[in-house]
Amino acid sequence: MKKPALQRRDLVRAGAAAGLGWALPARSGPAEYPERPVRIIVPYAPGGPADTYARLAARQLSALWHQSVVVDNRAGATGIIGTDLVAKAPADGLTLLVGSGSTAIGVTLEDKLPYDTLKDLQPICGLAFTPYFLFAHPGLAARNVQELVTLARSRPEQIRFGSAGAGGVPHLAGEMFNLLAQTRLLHVPYKGTGPATTAMVGDEVQLMFGSLTSTHGFLKNQRLKVLASADARRSPLMPEVPTIAESGVPGFEAENWFGLFAPAATPSDVAESISEGVARGMATSEARGQLATLGALPMKMAGRDFVAYFRRQVEIWGRVIRARGIRKE
Repeated sequence: MKKPALQRRDLVRAGAAAGLGWALPARSGPAEYPERPVRIIVPYAPGGPADTYARLAARQLSALWHQSVVVDNRAGATGIIGTDLVAKAPADGLTLLVGSGSTAIGVTLEDKLPYDTLKDLQPICGLAFTPYFLFAHPGLAARNVQELVTLARSRPEQIRFGSAGAGGVPHLAGEMFNLLAQTRLLHVPYKGTGPATTAMVGDEVQLMFGSLTSTHGFLKNQRLKVLASADARRSPLMPEVPTIAESGVPGFEAENWFGLFAPAATPSDVAESISEGVARGMATSEARGQLATLGALPMKMAGRDFVAYFRRQVEIWGRVIRARGIRKE
């Protein structure tokens, strides 16, 4: 059985403007941006990572632009309500969206959306990466990915992996692992990352994909262990930990990221102003320090590169959703 090649090698080619669904508009925006307050829509409730990164960016941009930048939480319908608001807003750069891996996943997973993600939204720039790792209960008889694959193949649907809910990156990362490693890990959804982590510590589930933020204390006291990095490359946060791809499951990459989107047809000079402001703001010592405490890294990507990256994420998760027959619950 030939495994799907979920690689980055064609990322640059994928970034060509033709066929991506987004046209990069000509410079036609106002001479000064922003002339009025900017609103960043977070399509989730306050307190989550999208909200945290939005508020961090808003503080930095307000200081740089000498203009009010406010965060507006519009939660509901797994992010659809807030995203729809931005998709239908004027294309003047004054209403922005914090998108994430869930934005890419929703293109395939959601049966009916009130907007067309690929046509109605324009990726502007990245905000932050949250490196993901594959964590395990210390009692699991696998010290690395190769041993996990062997064990899982010998015990189909007996090894469980938890997540914060069906359809998110941690869930689909497990399904990608099943697809590429030809295993049958059993998914168990919980109502949030905290309950899922607690369940793994208690051995209700044996595995979970997630960030260091929720697991650091348990790793330190050896109540959990880390098997591998889920990202395409080794994480600078734990460079000694190999990736899943280099550990015998080629093509595996499951990243959690956050970035800014605007309504389609936002003028290129406005998009450039936003990208430049974010790049400067996220490079400040305050921003770097806060990202570090959150187990995150700045996502230095904008323009065509970010468009291409987002398109690639849509393709990756779409392939997993279709191959595994995943449906929204």
